[in-house]
Amino acid sequence: MISRDNIKDIYPLTAFQEGIAFHDLLEREAGGDGQRSYFQQMRFSIRGPLDVAAFDRAFAVVVARHDMLRTVFRLTGGDRALQIVLKARPFACDIVDLSALPPQDRAARVEAYAKAQRETPFDLQRDVLLRVGVLVETRDTARVVFSFHHILMDGWCIG
Repeated sequence: MISRDNIKDIYPLTAFQEGIAFHDLLEREAGGDGQRSYFQQMRFSIRGPLDVAAFDRAFAVVVARHDMLRTVFRLTGGDRALQIVLKARPFACDIVDLSALPPQDRAARVEAYAKAQRETPFDLQRDVLLRVGVLVETRDTARVVFSFHHILMDGWCIG
């Protein structure tokens, strides 16, 4: 439930977003999870010492600064589907320490983590539509798995 005190603004969906929402709902009604077509994921490596706490705080600042990353969607119960921008939305990266694993097992764990993220649907009406996993392999190496729903942004935003 969204508190009225936490609503910054309400907008109708753009035509592009309406198309995505329509297909998401259609897939769910057909028994799917609604995300196969619109789940986006990017992975990258960080080499060198990483202050994981600072990285996490930086992403929280990005979410606080950009309305779209605090937006939820209301797709039913009215004349038009709406996007609701929240004033505040908690956000934290998922930090996973892989440093205790043998080096040969770390890559498989990163792959398994990315796959699990792809298999965890986003609920457009409830979820933060952005997930960031930081998988720390060593003091000087980390992998980042950045997953989001396409209704928030497209590949051009991160390309």
